[in-house]
Amino acid sequence: MGNLITSQASSQTNHVQILRKANNDDLLNLCKYFQYEKLVKKIKDCRLNGTHFTSYSQAYLGQKGTSVPYERIKLIAELVEEYNVEENDAEEFIKEVIDKKLEMEKKVMDEANVDESEELFNTVSNSPSLIRVPSEEYNKDVKEEDTYDPRVTIVIESLTDLEKQRVKKVKEKLDLCMNNLIERYSFEKLSNYGLTGDIEADAQSLVCKDKFLYNFFGSTMKNPKISKDKRNPKEDAFLSVKLVISFANGSYNNNDEENNISGNNGTTLDLKRKIIGPLYKFGYFHSFILIGQFRIDWTHDSIVTIKLAGGFNEKEAIVAIDLGNFTTKEEIEKAFHAIADVSIQYNGEKDYNSITCNNQKFTSKLLKEFEKINREVIIPKKNSSFERYFKELKKGETKRIFYYNDELKKLIYNKQVEEKYKEFYDKNLIIFNSRREIDLFCHWLKSLKYFETESGKVDYYLLKAFDRGFCLQSEDEMDDFLVVNGKEKSFFSNSGRGEDISLIQIKYNTQNLSFPLPKY
Repeated sequence: MGNLITSQASSQTNHVQILRKANNDDLLNLCKYFQYEKLVKKIKDCRLNGTHFTSYSQAYLGQKGTSVPYERIKLIAELVEEYNVEENDAEEFIKEVIDKKLEMEKKVMDEANVDESEELFNTVSNSPSLIRVPSEEYNKDVKEEDTYDPRVTIVIESLTDLEKQRVKKVKEKLDLCMNNLIERYSFEKLSNYGLTGDIEADAQSLVCKDKFLYNFFGSTMKNPKISKDKRNPKEDAFLSVKLVISFANGSYNNNDEENNISGNNGTTLDLKRKIIGPLYKFGYFHSFILIGQFRIDWTHDSIVTIKLAGGFNEKEAIVAIDLGNFTTKEEIEKAFHAIADVSIQYNGEKDYNSITCNNQKFTSKLLKEFEKINREVIIPKKNSSFERYFKELKKGETKRIFYYNDELKKLIYNKQVEEKYKEFYDKNLIIFNSRREIDLFCHWLKSLKYFETESGKVDYYLLKAFDRGFCLQSEDEMDDFLVVNGKEKSFFSNSGRGEDISLIQIKYNTQNLSFPLPKY
């Protein structure tokens, strides 16, 4: 156990260890030393450790740009929200224990004539510098169960030249948008997006690949509350990819540039979609990727945000289309690395532009990388209603329209009309107004064996997306199913309930895939 307390002779500074390296026992000893008892039980039960005070310590010791009052407010909010500490108790604990300990560290720094945290490490405790070392050596020293704190930063000098350039770029972005992010999400909810509010730490998480992979994916995979039943090595691996297209002015990222084009005039918005929609791959709409339960999104803040599914207004989704699955652990790992590589490049090198560098450009780049891993995970381009739907979407058409193609028309030609499906014959297209219509239509296509054709295999996913669209917008729960073999059955959902095909209750299995802790 490290000794955080000075000896009787205060000059014996070599026995002082820095606060942010403290374990739980060290914190308890600090409370005892400073004769503070109120939160001792809470600290012990919550296994609180020094990493929770990293940002505050750095500000207090003058090692980062943010002010002490700013970091104090953040720290109090974290103690209140994460550990259910009363606000007055949190303030008292910081004043009576944390500030006093940091004053001791500050004195050591002044006496040793150092002003950098890594020099302080070596001066007062001979702790190793946070350097980037080969993963084999790193993994020998760091156990998998060690606590990960995204606020801990990598020593700048140990970053590669490219990482330094990208950190500088993304810090400039965060300086501009962090206050807006905090106002939009609050300190407590920033963590849902893999952010902490600490600009230096967040910049590294966004552009340093090892920290990016663990911060956004690895830590979630290790969380038993989130990943239960999603990491089973005894079952086949699979991870679904979905393309979600929503109204530009309904996206959670609140893109003012896109919103203000339309103003409050719906007619103007429709006109804009028809005029400038062809300039966009998916029309004048917002698009993002869902891979497993992770939403991958390039926003107008010029930051790639990654969040567990559910953090957007589902009612604004036009379609959420299944693009296929990665079906081996190796493919899944490559997919996460591809996301990291593309995201890091965008975070560290690119700025959002509504025409040249928008969310659709980012989405398309990701899909191209996915195609290199598994050619089945792509947007189909063949003679299908799927292809025609996207052409019309680019022009601003948002209705759920299925276009009859030549392959389907051949199956219908000279075929005896079945009474229960008669409404679907002699058409070139159909506009769906309810789940019931989609359900009946799909059973008809199945009876024609259309889903066994090349176009049908593709259009299956479009029709499923239409069905999901009704569920997302809560327009139609369809409680009267088609009777098949004496049983009521919905085509895409056995129960007919919307949550069966929702974007929230997503099933996947990454087996025992994991990412190592970042190399500090």
